Amino acid sequence: LLEYQNGTNPRIPDTGEPPPTGAVVIGRGEAIGVLDGVTNYQQFMDWTADDCIVLDEYEGVGSNHEGGDIYKAWDGWDDSRDIVAFYARDGGDPGNGGDGKFYFRVDLFDLQAYAEEGNLDIYVVIDIGNPAQGEMNLPDEVDTITSCRWEVVVACYQSSQGRVYIDLDHDNNTTTWGQDLSAYGVISRDQNDADGFVDAYFNSELDSVEFAISRQALLDAGWNGLSATGFNYQVFTTKDGTCNSCNGGNPGPGDIGGRSDVRDAIYNDFIAEDYWVAQDGLDSILKYWIPATTRAGRAKVAVVVHGNQAIQPGSVVQDLIHDDSGAGYFRLLDAHEVFRQPLNLHITPTLAMAMQWAAVDTNGPAWRDGPSFNQRIASLVQSNLVYLLASTFSDHMMPYFTSQYNQDNEELARQVLYAIYGWQPRSNTVFWIPEQVVDDDVISKVLDLGYSYALVDQMTHVFYWFGRNEALGDDGYRINRINGLNCFVINDSAADYRFENYDRGLPLALRRLLNRKARSGTQDQVVTLAAWWEEFGTDADADAYDLNLRWLANHPWIRVVSLEQIADGAIDITGDDAGDIWGVVDRGSATRSKVAHNWLHHATEENYDNWYLGSQYEEGLSTSRFEITPGVKVTQEYGMLYTGGIVSQAWDAVNGMSSTGLQRLARAVFHASTFETAFHNQTNEHELLRYSTGDYVYEDTNYMLIAEFARRAQSQSRLAAIYEHVDQWAADADSGYYDGSVIATNADVDLDGEDEFLLFNDRLMAVFGRCGGRIIGVWRRNLFNGDVVQMAGNLVSYPGTSTEEEGAYNVETNGEVVACRTSCLKDWWAVDTNGQGTLQYVNMDFAFTNLGDGWLIVSTDGCVRKTVTLQADGCDLEVTYELTGALSNGTLYVRNGLSPDLWGLLLYGQTYLGAENHTGGVMYLVNT
Repeated sequence: LLEYQNGTNPRIPDTGEPPPTGAVVIGRGEAIGVLDGVTNYQQFMDWTADDCIVLDEYEGVGSNHEGGDIYKAWDGWDDSRDIVAFYARDGGDPGNGGDGKFYFRVDLFDLQAYAEEGNLDIYVVIDIGNPAQGEMNLPDEVDTITSCRWEVVVACYQSSQGRVYIDLDHDNNTTTWGQDLSAYGVISRDQNDADGFVDAYFNSELDSVEFAISRQALLDAGWNGLSATGFNYQVFTTKDGTCNSCNGGNPGPGDIGGRSDVRDAIYNDFIAEDYWVAQDGLDSILKYWIPATTRAGRAKVAVVVHGNQAIQPGSVVQDLIHDDSGAGYFRLLDAHEVFRQPLNLHITPTLAMAMQWAAVDTNGPAWRDGPSFNQRIASLVQSNLVYLLASTFSDHMMPYFTSQYNQDNEELARQVLYAIYGWQPRSNTVFWIPEQVVDDDVISKVLDLGYSYALVDQMTHVFYWFGRNEALGDDGYRINRINGLNCFVINDSAADYRFENYDRGLPLALRRLLNRKARSGTQDQVVTLAAWWEEFGTDADADAYDLNLRWLANHPWIRVVSLEQIADGAIDITGDDAGDIWGVVDRGSATRSKVAHNWLHHATEENYDNWYLGSQYEEGLSTSRFEITPGVKVTQEYGMLYTGGIVSQAWDAVNGMSSTGLQRLARAVFHASTFETAFHNQTNEHELLRYSTGDYVYEDTNYMLIAEFARRAQSQSRLAAIYEHVDQWAADADSGYYDGSVIATNADVDLDGEDEFLLFNDRLMAVFGRCGGRIIGVWRRNLFNGDVVQMAGNLVSYPGTSTEEEGAYNVETNGEVVACRTSCLKDWWAVDTNGQGTLQYVNMDFAFTNLGDGWLIVSTDGCVRKTVTLQADGCDLEVTYELTGALSNGTLYVRNGLSPDLWGLLLYGQTYLGAENHTGGVMYLVNT
C-alpha cells in the first residue's frame, strides 16, 4: 500500500537516502545590510529558483471571461488572493542533517497588509505520488472536490496559524462534496501540535507568504520520506469564512453560495470564473494538478546604469558620490551589495578620473572619498557583482567622428579604465553607444571597434526601424542582430517605473510585465531597465530603487542578470540550471536612419544632425566660432572631422605627434573636449506624447542653443594642438638643437588666430596666454631619456568657461564652483593703496614684451608687471612682480596651478602626490 500511495514500483527497492538539509527561515531572518538607515533582512531570499514550481496568471490575463483569473469579492482584497507563484522545499530528514520540516511559499499579485486577518486563506493540496488514491473532498467546507486525490492538505490562515489535514485511513476515502472528513480517517493538526503546522509569515511589502509543516505529517500520511519529486500539488486561495452555516446559522463571509468557494487556483482557472453567464456549467472540481518536478520559467531583468561627467573639481564629484544627506552614487552600489544582485554599470573614463582625483582631506568624511569609491567599484568588478560596459572616453557622438578617431578614443578609454579598475573589455562585453545615437554608420563603427554587443532603445530604434508591433512584442525584449551587431534592447517604457513603488514594492505594471515574461514560452527575453547614475542623487529615488531591487531579489522567478552573462551563454533559459546560448532576432543589414533615445530623439527634431549641423530650430556646433575672450571669436568654425574646421586641424595635429607620452596627453585633451558633443539646452522636454505611428503630438520647434557644458567642452578641442608644438620642441631638444640656449618666441599654438608666448630651453617649456598673462602649461624634459611630463596646467579637466578666462573666485554663494581651472601666475586678488580689493586682474588682457630670455608681462592698466625668465641650462622659471600706480603700495595675491606629472595625476589622483613642503621661502610639491 505504501508503494501504491507513493507511486513507486514495488519490484524496485527504495534504498535512496532522504534529501539533505534545506532549511528556510520562516520570518524576516537575519539582517543583511543597512540602506539609508533602514535595516534590511533576509526575508524570502533563502528561497531559490529550484524551489519555484509553477507560476500563475494575474487577473487580467487569465483564461476566464475578459482575462479573468480570480473570483472577485469586490471587497478591496481581491488582488491579495491572486496567486502568481508557488514553491515547495523539503527541509530534510533530521537523521540526515535535515530539520524535519517541509516548506511552502505562495506569491500573491498584491498582498495587502493584514489581508490574512479575515480576507485570505491559502491551501496546498498534496498527493504524495498516486493521484488515483486518496481523499476527494476538501476541508473547511470550501465546497470543492479534487480529481487529484490527496493525503495531506495544508491550510495557512494567519501569521503563525494554520492546520494540516492528514489522511490516516487509506482504504476509506471521500468521493463527493460535503462528506465528513473525520469519518474517513482524516485528522487535523494545528500549530500547537509538534507534528502539525509549524509557522507562517506574511509580508505585504514583498507580496509573499511562507509557511512550514512538520515533515512527520507527510510521513504519517504514508510518504516514504525519500523524495518529494513524486508529489502532485494543487494550490488555491479563499476568503476567510468558507463555512456554510457557522455565522448564526448563516454562511461565512467567504462562502460563495451554490458553488466552489475557491477564489484563485493554479491550473484550474475555470473554478474561479465569476462571469454570471458561465456559472451554470461549473462543477466545482479541481481537475488539474502540478507535478513536483515542474519548474517555473524565470523573467530576466538587467539594470543598466550610465555615468558620465567631465573631469569636474573634486568637491563637485564628492557631492555626486555622497551628498551628506543620504543620496549619491554610493546608494546604487549599496543596494546591489546588500541584495547581491548584478549590476551593469557604464562609467566614462572622464568620470573615473574625476573620482580618482576627488580625495577628501585627511580628516574629511571618508564616505565622500573618490579614490576609495573607485577601489570599491574595482572590488565589485572583481567579485562579478558589477559588470562594466565598454566606453568611449567622454561620450562623444559617434556619427560625426571618423572610425580612426573612434578607435583611438576607445583605445585610450580602455587604458584609463584598466589603470583605475584593473578591468579590460572582453569580446562579449557590451559597448555603450553615447546617448544611443545610432544609425547604420555607427553600427559599423562599433563593429570596427571589435564589439559584438551594444544597446538600443525599444520605443525608438526598434519602433522606428521595425515597427510598433515588433517593438511591443517579445522581440522587443530579445537580442536583435542589426546589421551584424547584437543589440540588447533598453525597455524604456518599463524603465519609466524604475523609481516608483506600489505598497513599498515593485510597481504593478512591472509585476505584470515580469509575470508575463516568466511564463512566456520564449525564455530568451530580458527586461532591460536603464537609469542615469546622477538620479541616485535624489534620496527619494534612491529609496524607491532600494525597495524595487529588494522586491526583485526576493522573487526567485525573477533573475537579475548582467548583459555580459547573457552574451557569454551563462544564463539558463531551458530550466536545467546550466547556461544557454540565447537566440537572436536577425534583422539583416540595411540603411538605418539616425535615432536616439526618446527624449533626445524628440529634442533633436528626430535627427541629431540638427544639433551638430544646425537647423532653423537649433544652433549648430559645426558652424560655431567660440570666443577667445568675451566678444572676441576664434577665426574658424568648429567644423567636423569629415569636413575640416578647427576640430579637424586639432586632431591632425595630435595625430602628427611622435612622443608617445605627450601624444597620450594630447589625445586625452581632445577626447575630453568632445564630451556630449553638440548637446543642446531643452525647454520642451516633457512633451513626449506620441501617436501610434510614432509621430510626436507636440513637436519641438523652439530655437535652442548649445548647452553650456557642451559649449565649454568643445571650445577646448583646439587646445590639443598645443601639444604638437611641445612635441616638436622635445624632438628638437633631443637632437641637441637647444643645448646652451634659451628662446622666447610667439606663435598661434592653439588655433585661435592669436599668438601665444613660448619660453623654453632644452629641458623646460612654458606656454603663456594674453588672458590674465598666465602660464597655460609647463613641460619638463628628462635630459637622460628624453621623456616629457607636464608640470603645470590641466587642459584635460572641465574648464568652467567656454573662453580662455578662468573663474575669478572659488565658489558662488550656493556652493557652485567657479574656478574650475587655475593656471600659473593667476593674479587672484589685488588690494590697492586705499585697501580696496579687486578681481579685475584675473582675466585682464596683458601685453607681452620679448626679453630674449623671458617675457615682460604687463596688465592693460600698467599696474601689474611680471617678468618671467629662464636660464639657458636652468629648469626654473624665475618670476618677479612689480606693482605700480594704484597698486604701488598694495598687495597682490597670486595663485599657481601645479600638476607634477599630469598623466599620473589623472590616473592615480593624489595617491603619490606629496604634501606641500615650504623651505627657505620656496614651496615644493612632489609627485612620485
